[in-house]
Amino acid sequence: MASPTSPLAASEPDSYVIFKGTAIKISGDKKKVPWFIESTAANHITSDPSLITELVPMSNKVVDAGIGKGMQVCGIGKVKTEAVVLDDVWFVPELSSKNLVSVDQVTNDPDLIITIAGTGCHVKKMSDGSVVGSAHLRPDNKYEVDFLRIHQN
Repeated sequence: MASPTSPLAASEPDSYVIFKGTAIKISGDKKKVPWFIESTAANHITSDPSLITELVPMSNKVVDAGIGKGMQVCGIGKVKTEAVVLDDVWFVPELSSKNLVSVDQVTNDPDLIITIAGTGCHVKKMSDGSVVGSAHLRPDNKYEVDFLRIHQN
């Protein structure tokens, strides 16, 4: 059982940011919502504006994100956390409980390759063979990102 001073104690009050005149609830724990490798995502996507730096508002852009309904893309920016570093990440407030890493967006970089085998997934630089990302296969057959550090131009 968690002690009153441990991170697992009672949750902190909800936090919000104001984006385009709307209050949006954010997670205080940047590790709370996982990132998943997603082959059907057109772009990297997060619903948590607290993860995004250099957020530039967007309008007139709608994404399906594989859930069967269009969701408004409200902005684009960069994500830099302890585990994930990505450029050109779409901010989609309606996408909840997950963050998506787009296979297409990663492999648009001719120096990067994604290898999926067995219970793991790796992202490597072809130029030097370095591993810049890793994900593990969960019981629900989704690849959850352990770390991913990609700076794209």
